[in-house]
Amino acid sequence: MKHRFVCQKHEDYGTNGWRLESQPGFDPLAGMAVAHDIIEHFPDGDESPADEFQALGASLLIRDGRFYRNYTPGINVASDFPEIIRHVIYEHMPLPEAPSTRPLTEGEEDIQEAMREGLKLMRSEFHDEDQQEAATELKKALGWLRTGYRRASKRFAGRLEEVRWCFQKIQAEADRLLEHANEGDILVIDVNLKAGRANCYIEEPSYEESYA
Repeated sequence: MKHRFVCQKHEDYGTNGWRLESQPGFDPLAGMAVAHDIIEHFPDGDESPADEFQALGASLLIRDGRFYRNYTPGINVASDFPEIIRHVIYEHMPLPEAPSTRPLTEGEEDIQEAMREGLKLMRSEFHDEDQQEAATELKKALGWLRTGYRRASKRFAGRLEEVRWCFQKIQAEADRLLEHANEGDILVIDVNLKAGRANCYIEEPSYEESYA
């Protein structure tokens, strides 16, 4: 399946990144975010907070601790929580309660660490008047993280190592191609997770575009 990303300047950071072409609301970011959007998000997902928490739950399985250098998986995942909760509080994006879940057989320790760290971030990242609401909304994430982890376990059963290889390949190639990309360039990721194959390239402009 082919995925298309456009090179765009990040409004806050001032640096170029890749944004999923079909999602104008996404931030343009580096290679790890490209791999995250392709592999850790689910095909039937969207940009809702619940979907993002599920994708982060999936990341705890797929990255398996080996992708993190200076932080534990739980702390790394929690670093994305404030941005998601800002969408909930300030942009009024709904975050419903997840269906009832039970603790994971594997991965629960990382999820619990992420929740503890996330609550600390709610206190440090939000104004006093919003901290309680932020903490209340974040508690809903627990069920979605577990759901995402379990869905990814089922989705990639028997081929997890191939999927992890694809993740690393996409991340590295997207970062390499970003170094020389210009705004408006299109990054194409042709990936077959079942076969453990990922091909990444910059799309050449058509003849008509070249002379427009």
